[in-house]
Amino acid sequence: MLRSTLVSIIIVIAQVIPLPGLTQDLPSVEGRPSHYRVRFGATIGELEPVAGEVLCARDRDCEILLAFVPKVTIRLRADPNKVQHGLAKIDCADLRCVLSMQEQEVSYNAEVNDLRISTGQKDDGVLVYPVWRPQRELGRFTFVVAP
Repeated sequence: MLRSTLVSIIIVIAQVIPLPGLTQDLPSVEGRPSHYRVRFGATIGELEPVAGEVLCARDRDCEILLAFVPKVTIRLRADPNKVQHGLAKIDCADLRCVLSMQEQEVSYNAEVNDLRISTGQKDDGVLVYPVWRPQRELGRFTFVVAP
């Protein structure tokens, strides 16, 4: 409860106070910016909560490294016409995790997106999703996409 409150506070602060170096105007392509910003906060297990802002290219996947050990990466693929919509994919290396009780890839389309990171077990090398087995929440990934 305290961790999710901390992440929520960090997200609100990140929305109000931009990080240095990310506030400059970027060149546009075909009348729209070539980049967009993602402000995020995350909690994963017993690891320290993480928050930050990344600058993402509109025509490439945006990779956000949440933890080094174990390596946890979120990859966002924005819709080129409306960056607030897209797909989020998680890679948790040895943790075998899934997003929001679904698969390793889910769609997003809200102003503030809150994705639940849960366990996904492997049986004989096949990932068994939490729909078929009780799940354990590993953490949350909350993010805001700003064009």
